[in-house]
Amino acid sequence: MRLFVFLLFLFFTGLLSAQTIDRTYYYHGQAVTLNIESNRLSVSFYNEADALNDVNLLSGVLGGLLSETKKMYGTTQRQIKLTQGLSESQISSYIDQLNALPQVKMAAPVLRYNNVRQAVDNKFLVRFSASATQAEIDQLNNDLGGTLVRQIAVDTWLLEMDKSAGITGITASNQYASSSIVEWAQPHFIYLEGDLLNATVNDALHPQQWAHVNSGQTVDTGGTPSTVRATPGSDMDVDKAWDLLPGGNSAVIVAVIDSGVDLQHPDLDDNLVTGADYSGDNDGPDAPGDEAHGTNVAGIIAAEGNNSIGVAGIAYNSKIMPIQIFNSSGSASNADIPGAIDFAWQNGASVLNNSWGGGSPDQAIEDAISRAKTQGRNGKGSIVLFSSGNGSNANVNYPAYLTTVLAVGATNMHSEKKNIGSSDYQRWWGGNYGSELDISA
Repeated sequence: MRLFVFLLFLFFTGLLSAQTIDRTYYYHGQAVTLNIESNRLSVSFYNEADALNDVNLLSGVLGGLLSETKKMYGTTQRQIKLTQGLSESQISSYIDQLNALPQVKMAAPVLRYNNVRQAVDNKFLVRFSASATQAEIDQLNNDLGGTLVRQIAVDTWLLEMDKSAGITGITASNQYASSSIVEWAQPHFIYLEGDLLNATVNDALHPQQWAHVNSGQTVDTGGTPSTVRATPGSDMDVDKAWDLLPGGNSAVIVAVIDSGVDLQHPDLDDNLVTGADYSGDNDGPDAPGDEAHGTNVAGIIAAEGNNSIGVAGIAYNSKIMPIQIFNSSGSASNADIPGAIDFAWQNGASVLNNSWGGGSPDQAIEDAISRAKTQGRNGKGSIVLFSSGNGSNANVNYPAYLTTVLAVGATNMHSEKKNIGSSDYQRWWGGNYGSELDISA
C-alpha cells in the first residue's frame, strides 16, 4: 500500500511539473514574473536547414494548431503562432513533444511583460564576481551544466544549457543566481516583432515640423479628422536655438540605437558616421526593407539642413551613428543590446538615443547604461535617453525610469501631454508619464 501511495505521489508530482512553466526570474533580488502567451511558442533548431523546413517538421506535432512560423532571431530560431490559445498545461505538453524532435534544440514558451512579448530559449546571462577564478567558474559550469557561449562585457557571459538538461534559461539562471561567485544571473530574452519600438513623428517637409516652429499651421493627423490646426507657439523654439548655434555642433555624435538607418537616404547620408549591427542579422546597420523607425528617428535628430530637400533635423550639423539592434522581423536580444550600447560610447557617441523601451527589467542592459554614463566622453559620461513609452498610461517604461537615463515623453501641437484623447486626434497612442518622466517634447 505504501509503495502504491508513493508511486501515485510521483505520478502527480510529475504531472504537475509538466503542467507548470517556469516564468519567474530575479532582478536586484526581487522576483519578476511574466505572463504566458497562450497562442505562441518559440523553437530553436540545431541548423538553418531544419529551420527552413520548420513547417513540415512542426506540423507532425502541432497539426491544425500551426498557423504560421516567423523568423525570430538569427537563422535557426522561429516564433510559432497557433490558431488558438492553449492552457498552460497544454502549452507545456506541446513543448515536451516538440523537444522530443531530434532537429529541435529547444522549444519554449513565449512570455509577456506588460505589452512586450519575450521569447526564451536555452540561453542565459551571468555576471561572475570579479574575484572568481576560472577554475571556480569551470567547476560551477560542471556542477550545473552550463557552457560558456561568448563574453558580453567584463565578467559577463552568455551561457547555454544542453538539451539533455531539459530546462530553459529562466530555470538555469535561477540555479546560477544562488552561487556565491555569481553577482547576478538572468534569462536570455528575445523581444519580438518590434514590441520594444516606440512610434515617432514622420513629418514630410519642414513647414510641417510644428515641433520646431509652430505658427498655427495645418498638421496631418493620420486619423479622423485628417488635419488639425496647430496652436501657435506650441513648439521647442528650435529656430531660436539655431540663432545661437545653427544646426548644433558637428563634433557631437548621436548614436541612434534602433532598427537601422537608411544609409543611402539623401537627407541623411552626409551626416552618418560608421555604425554597427547588433541585430543578429550581421548585415550592417542599413535599415532592412521598408523599416523606417530608425531612419525617422535619425531624421528628427540630424537630417541635413539647408540642402533644399526634405526636412531639417534639430541638430542638423551633428552626426548620426546608426546602430541596429532590431532585426528584419523586429526582434532584439538582451544578449546583444549591451554590446550596442558599449559600441556607441566606445566609438565617440556623446548622446545615446533609444526610442524604444518596455519589457521586463534587465541587469545586462542596465550595466551597459552605467558604463556609458561613467566612461563615455572620456570619463565625463555620455547622455543616455530613452522613450517613456507609448501606452498612454502613468507608468514610465523600463529602462526609461532608471535614474541613470533621461526619460523622454511626448507632447502635441497644442502643448498638451500626448494621450489617446488629446486634440491631435491620434487615438491610437499616447506618451507614458509619471514621476520618473524627465522631459517632454
